[in-house]
Amino acid sequence: MNCKITEMPVLVLVCYKKCFSGIPYGEELAKQEEEFFTAMRAKQCLLIGASCDYSTDYCIVTNVGDDGYDFYFAY
Repeated sequence: MNCKITEMPVLVLVCYKKCFSGIPYGEELAKQEEEFFTAMRAKQCLLIGASCDYSTDYCIVTNVGDDGYDFYFAY
């Protein structure tokens, strides 16, 4: 396998964040994601308006620990 490291320009993301409980995969994540996206549907339009590139959306998981993790939806 040949790997190549490519340097890309910095991305600035506009996002909404929520702390989820449990583990960042499986049915628990799917249920929490669905509730999050449903509750913030109107705010998604605000994110699109505030971003420079609204063609790509990102779901980011950070700060995974025993009590949960942070979930971001971003453009």
